[in-house]
Amino acid sequence: MINIIFGLTALLNQCTVKTPGLNYITHKYLINVIEIYGCEKSKSLKTITIDYETNLGGMANDNNIMINGYLDEIMIEPVLVHEMAHLVNMDLSIDLKKEFRNISWNKFERPQKDFVSGYAMKNAGEDFAETATFFVYHNFDFRVLSLKSEKLKLKYEFMKKLFGKTFKQKVKSYKGLQIFYSTEV
Repeated sequence: MINIIFGLTALLNQCTVKTPGLNYITHKYLINVIEIYGCEKSKSLKTITIDYETNLGGMANDNNIMINGYLDEIMIEPVLVHEMAHLVNMDLSIDLKKEFRNISWNKFERPQKDFVSGYAMKNAGEDFAETATFFVYHNFDFRVLSLKSEKLKLKYEFMKKLFGKTFKQKVKSYKGLQIFYSTEV
């Protein structure tokens, strides 16, 4: 297990992150993730742990993110985006947390059509992280889905307000698969 500690000052200093010991690929994707969320929303990140002994893709708690050291390169950025979303969610004001939670989590009935994935149905925290990740990587698809679900439309608008921007969906090929990624619009 490799534990990398980021100083808050380094992150806030024009979002320059010094990552001694962090491999180049993970460092590159971390910088992309900070650009996606912006300096202000990324400031709570203090530690990234690269764990070679976990079965999880990633995990976030407090100010820490753990990612699986065996992740295929193409999965590092989406896992970081998802886990960073957990940290952003933890830092939201009580009012914003309630606003998002009340979209899908104020009733016992939770139809699949109101969530971006099955995993988002697990709990409000995973709903937030999956929704943010979907917003970044599948923005156009999210807009299309939101036409069929009022709750998805509210989630899309929430993420648009939170990020202050939208993303353009792009596709590239990786090991014979079509991989979605995004650029800011």
